[in-house]
Amino acid sequence: MIHRTSRPALLLAGLVLIGAARAPALNIGDTYDQVIAEKGQPKSQMEAGTRRILKYDDATIKMDNDVVVSFKVVIPPTPPPPTPSPTPPPGAPVQPPDNGPVSKDVSDARNELADAISKVNIIVNQPVQSFPLDSTVQPAVFPIWFHPGAVIPDFPRVEIQKTRDTSLYETLPWISSPLCPGLMFRGTDVEFNSMTKLFYKDRNLPKRKLTDDEMNRVNILYRKIGIYQAFLIRLGHPWTPSGYPP
Repeated sequence: MIHRTSRPALLLAGLVLIGAARAPALNIGDTYDQVIAEKGQPKSQMEAGTRRILKYDDATIKMDNDVVVSFKVVIPPTPPPPTPSPTPPPGAPVQPPDNGPVSKDVSDARNELADAISKVNIIVNQPVQSFPLDSTVQPAVFPIWFHPGAVIPDFPRVEIQKTRDTSLYETLPWISSPLCPGLMFRGTDVEFNSMTKLFYKDRNLPKRKLTDDEMNRVNILYRKIGIYQAFLIRLGHPWTPSGYPP
């Protein structure tokens, strides 16, 4: 089976992480009121139509319709390594090392990544409505639903609306596969998307056609993944997806 992949469109400019350490307590999707409650009044703000830019000492926040769509984080420089402690005398208790704020930032970033990935998995792996095979219809039979492998999306930029492909299924009233015996599906309910395939959990089943709102939510979550992926790279802890189907 051949799946077509269109060229991803650039949706956002690369998010720039400047300076050095702890990201502000912000999430893409936060409302204006949530930002003000968390950070107080900004030093300055600019408005143009539905767009609003808030400037703080540690972040510049871009909003559309009073919802956070991106932010630039000012990160303090990584502190120099601590001065080695003198060697303790024999028999003295050994104290665990103080890993300092960087370790906390790494942990926080990984937690944020895990949260975003969990939400992507929930959206992408929603079950397609299935029906018992009916002897009065002849569904198109697919030996497999997906070939092995998956592309790692360009999280800060990809727009999954541009890479969705329904052409294999949308003209077929019913489809089925030996991978799911006794079941059939409506072709109009199914899609393939090379930019969400990385997160497909059960490849024995087709994937449900996402709504526009669901695709927009995945795009927002991908931006969050891109932010914290770049943040971890700057701290010397690069992250790449693992534990997904090859």
